[in-house]
Amino acid sequence: NDEGVAATGGAAVTVGGNVTSAGSPGRGVFAQSGGTVTVTGNVSVATGTAAYSWGGGLIEIYGSVQASIYGASAGSGGSVIYIHGNVTCTQIGAYVFQADAGTAVVRIDGTITAGSNYIQVGDESRDGSEASRTLPTLLAGYHTYSSGNNIVYVKALQVDDDPDDVPKTGGGGFPAWPGFAGLALLSAGGLAAALRYKKKKA
Repeated sequence: NDEGVAATGGAAVTVGGNVTSAGSPGRGVFAQSGGTVTVTGNVSVATGTAAYSWGGGLIEIYGSVQASIYGASAGSGGSVIYIHGNVTCTQIGAYVFQADAGTAVVRIDGTITAGSNYIQVGDESRDGSEASRTLPTLLAGYHTYSSGNNIVYVKALQVDDDPDDVPKTGGGGFPAWPGFAGLALLSAGGLAAALRYKKKKA
C-alpha cells in the first residue's frame, strides 16, 4: 500500500492542506500504534482507502474524503477516525472491525455517499435507516451504528418532522469534539447498545 501520509509508534504528523494518493491500492492517511495524523484539508485516493487507523492509530480530517474501497476504516481497539466533512466512496463509506479489546470508532460530521454499503460494523452492514441504528444513541447529536465495540457515529441532520431526534443548531449546538480519549470513553457502552439493537431486530 502507498500512503499519502502515515504516523506510527506514537509519532504525530500534521498536514496543512490536502492529501492525495495515487497508489493501487493506496491509503490517503494511515495511523498505527498510537500514531496521530491531523489533516486540515481534504483526502482523496484513486484506488483504496482515504483514512485507515489500526491498533490505536488516531486520525482527524477537517475536510472531506473520497475513495474507492473504504472512506474510513478503523480496526482494533483504541483506533479513532474523526472526519469533519463528507465521505464519498464507491464501495463502503465507513468500516470498523476487530475491536475485541477496547473500542474502534469512526465519527463523521458530514454526509456519507457510498456505492455498496453505507456502513459496515464488524460483519454487519448498516444502510443508514432508523432501523439500522443503535438506540439510544451513544453520542448526543449523532446517529450510532455499532456491533460489539465497533462503532460509527454520523452527525444527525436537523429535521422538522422529528425535532426530538436531533439537537437544534445554534444555542446549545452539537457537542464539542471530546478528543480522541474522550470519544473512546463515550464508546464504552457499545457492547450493551449493540445487544439492544440485536434484540430489536429479533
